[in-house]
Amino acid sequence: MCRIVSPKNSFGQLFMSFKITHPLRLPIASNKRFLTITRKNFKKAYAYRLLMDMSRNRMNSTYITSISATWVSGQSALPRWMGLSSGMFREMLDFHFQASVRVIFVNSKFVLTNSSRDEIDDLRRLLLKHRARRSRSERWIAELISVACFGRNHLWSDLGLVARSQLSELINFNFPRLAAQNSKNMRWKKFLFKKLCEGEGLYICRAPTCEECHERSSCFAVDVN
Repeated sequence: MCRIVSPKNSFGQLFMSFKITHPLRLPIASNKRFLTITRKNFKKAYAYRLLMDMSRNRMNSTYITSISATWVSGQSALPRWMGLSSGMFREMLDFHFQASVRVIFVNSKFVLTNSSRDEIDDLRRLLLKHRARRSRSERWIAELISVACFGRNHLWSDLGLVARSQLSELINFNFPRLAAQNSKNMRWKKFLFKKLCEGEGLYICRAPTCEECHERSSCFAVDVN
């Protein structure tokens, strides 16, 4: 759990004093998708709105804002400093948000094990090998995705996005050559680990093709929220 320190405390106090009697909706991207605000996700919705007010509106800022708001509210699988080094964490915040934002670490329910570090490094290298080189934030996003792959739920959820389709947009924009290889809509976590295995010459699937595998439904999905 973290808290956001901002000079807009009066706004925050006013916002938090509202009683939610009906679901509210906040826009989360230019394509007019919305985040529905309920009592359950109110902390995330408040953090998202506050961070959006302080966003520098750079490439990937919408994604970083969603990921940060989820992490701040304690709802993501990202550990201390969102899985980044403290220096990278500070650099990412300074790049995407105005100087007034200060996100202070308090607690995290998810802790990385030493055994997962090598695979995180491999995943990061895989992603950065295919980066679009449009933005500095690609290297932070590669780290965030790599760490979130070790969460227990869907990758988009553990990362802190609102839907699988948003994760697909994120990967397509930042790592387009890698995304193009997922032509059959394999679940992203499965796909990334499959690419790692292929790179090492390992093939753990017993079926000759995905179409003949009885576990196909666990690897591929219709792109739904």
